[in-house]
Amino acid sequence: MVPTILAIDDDQIFQILVKRIFEPMGAQVVSAFNSDEGLEMARQVGPAVILVDIRLPGKIGDGWMLARIIKHDPELQHIPVIMVSASGGGMGGYPPEAGDNDGYFAKPFKVDAFREAILRLLT
Repeated sequence: MVPTILAIDDDQIFQILVKRIFEPMGAQVVSAFNSDEGLEMARQVGPAVILVDIRLPGKIGDGWMLARIIKHDPELQHIPVIMVSASGGGMGGYPPEAGDNDGYFAKPFKVDAFREAILRLLT
């Protein structure tokens, strides 16, 4: 079975980067560009890992709110949620480790470290 990574980020460059890192390794990468699409895709696809940008457009709210919804949904709460952000210290006064998530990467990040961390979640 091919693992699926859901990347929820309105930055197309990040979406391309995630595909270039993981698709050659056999993973399927599915993209969503706002919090509303992200939640819908999570429910449709049932990914192995969800990558969530902190600054997200959408009616649901930002990435913190989306992660909270995912982690409190009985059908989705088992999926690891990794927060990603261009702000190294978190957003809105929250430290990176705060909230309903399983990890945090500040952009820009070291690709090798990012790849290894996500691969550990896929195995």
